[in-house]
Amino acid sequence: MRQLRGRTVLITGAADGIGRGAALAFASEGSRLALVDIDAAKLEAAGEEVRRMGAECWTRVVDVSSAEEVRAIADAVREEFGEVDVLVNVAGVCIVSDIADTSLDDWRWIMGVNLWGPIHTIREFLPGMRERRRGHIVNVSSAGGLMPFGIIGAYSTTKAALVALSGALAQEVYQDGVRVTAFCPGLTGTSIVEKMRFHGYSRDRMLEFWARLKRASMTPEKTGCLIVDAVKREKEVVVTTFGGKAAVMAHRLFPALVRVVMRRGKKLNGMLYR
Repeated sequence: MRQLRGRTVLITGAADGIGRGAALAFASEGSRLALVDIDAAKLEAAGEEVRRMGAECWTRVVDVSSAEEVRAIADAVREEFGEVDVLVNVAGVCIVSDIADTSLDDWRWIMGVNLWGPIHTIREFLPGMRERRRGHIVNVSSAGGLMPFGIIGAYSTTKAALVALSGALAQEVYQDGVRVTAFCPGLTGTSIVEKMRFHGYSRDRMLEFWARLKRASMTPEKTGCLIVDAVKREKEVVVTTFGGKAAVMAHRLFPALVRVVMRRGKKLNGMLYR
């Protein structure tokens, strides 16, 4: 979709991080924006930032894990803007925990946001795209969706599922004129660590570790620009950052070696224990 001016773009998880970065990037293209998030205060701040850029912007608080809330928002967006041209599923959460220590409630929480959220939005907005034979869906997964990481196993599981969903959907709707991108960021300087749930690991130690990693991470604003680029160039899979690309490539070319290294890495994660 080369021309984004005047197109309606809906972004979930738009209050901060990659969602906010994407909102700024699409606003620069002259798109009309429908921004949704569960954090009302930060969402309104992001909306005001976009409006100051001259973009038409509509904001609503929604929990994407709720099919009913997503359905209501979809109806409201269509009433305000008409059909959505670009859907960007960014909303995501993370749990730092061994699989064995991840409770069913935590599984329901992370699956609800990371996987059911995109499923809900796709079910609402894909039919209109197919009918008009035009549209693009971006599912923000993670480099961790292309190679699993211990201690965030539940997160990697949901993100791998999102990659699979994106790939299958891309095949199904290609002839309908709809494009799908599995967008897999490497290290990105967001606040997701501050919102993580922890079991068996130290939040304070993780925050200290993350503060060091952020120095080499990509900014949310740059990541948002890459999302716009993926839509314009109709890319099916995008991996960001040198580290993310290198890790994914190593996992593809030398899977046995990577498994050995990752098992060793799990032992080194002792520095994050409580």
